[in-house]
Amino acid sequence: MGKRSPERVDFLQGVFITAMEGGVDYWADVTDYSPDGGFEWDEDAGGGRLIDPRDPTKFYALLIDMEDEDEEFLVNINTIAKGFGLVKDPDVRIRDRKRLLEAYREMDAGYIDAGDADSIVQLGLFGEIVFG
Repeated sequence: MGKRSPERVDFLQGVFITAMEGGVDYWADVTDYSPDGGFEWDEDAGGGRLIDPRDPTKFYALLIDMEDEDEEFLVNINTIAKGFGLVKDPDVRIRDRKRLLEAYREMDAGYIDAGDADSIVQLGLFGEIVFG
């Protein structure tokens, strides 16, 4: 994995927060939620910088399947990036692919609603839309 630009990290974090704060709540309970733990604020550098996006203890949420409480899923920034990678695959079924790709190109999480963010998480976790 290459180094992510601050803009891309901010975008992925925005999608992550949208998913955890409303997108996945119809199929999972969100626990151990750390939306910004992977960032250090550096006033001299003019903003935040990601410590280590591969470290799930720094930026993560644990999801527990509502129907099967033994199923737990760890979601982190890499899950969101993987989900967007699959949005680009024309064989993957997803609603409003064009708008999601535009959001990705623009690095603007404002294009992404809770349902979209949920789809991104499901793609990142399962490789397909399983719920909803």
